[in-house]
Amino acid sequence: MIPLVSPGREYWLGTDISGHSMMQSLTSAIGTEIVTLVLSTIFVLLSGLVLGSAIAITRMHVIRTLAMTCLAFWVTLPTLLVSLLLLIHFGAGQETVVAVIIFVLTPTQALYVATRIAANEGERFVQAKRSFGFSHATILRRHLVPFVFYDYIRYTLSRVPEILMTDLALNFFGLGAQPPQPSLGRLLFDGMGFLYAAWWTWVPVVFAVSFLFLIVDGIASRISED
Repeated sequence: MIPLVSPGREYWLGTDISGHSMMQSLTSAIGTEIVTLVLSTIFVLLSGLVLGSAIAITRMHVIRTLAMTCLAFWVTLPTLLVSLLLLIHFGAGQETVVAVIIFVLTPTQALYVATRIAANEGERFVQAKRSFGFSHATILRRHLVPFVFYDYIRYTLSRVPEILMTDLALNFFGLGAQPPQPSLGRLLFDGMGFLYAAWWTWVPVVFAVSFLFLIVDGIASRISED
C-alpha cells in the first residue's frame, strides 16, 4: 500500500489515504456523481408525472383529497433525515442512494403535477373539450398533461442542485458508494481528517464539488428564468 504522497511528477494530485491516485479517484467520483444526477433526475421526473397524473385522473373526490393530503404531509418531512433512516434500514450503496432519492422526491413531484392539472381544469379549452363529449381521461392525457409538462420539466431540473447536495451528504456520512468505489462525499470526509497534514486530499475535492455545483445551479437558474 502506497502511503500519502504529495503532488508531484508521478501523482499530479498526490494520493489519497488508500494510496490511490487522487486524480483517478476524483475523476471516477465525478463520473459517479454525474451518473447519479442523470438517473435520479430522469426517474424522479417520470415517477412524479405518473403518480401525479394517476391522482389527477381519479374522479372519486374522497380518494383524490386523501392522496393530495398525504402528499402535502410528505412535503413537510425533512427529506435528508428520511433518506438517512431509509439507508440505515436498507443498507449503504450508491444504487440504494439513487433509489432513496427517487423515493423521497417523487411525492413532491407528484403534488406539483396534480396541483397544476387541478388548477388548469377550469380553463376554457378544457370546458370546450368536455362539451364535445371527451372523457376526463382523454382530456388529461391529450391536453392537460402536455399543457403542464414543460413547466414540470423546468421544475424538476430546478431540483437538480438539491439532488446533488443530498447525494453528497449521504456519501459524506458513508451511506453511499462503498470502497473501493470513490465518491465526492466520501473523499471529502476522508480528506477532513488530514486538514493540515495532507491538504491535497481535500482541496481538489472542494474545487470539484464547487465547480459541479456552480454548473448545476447555473443550468437550473437559467432554465427557471426562461
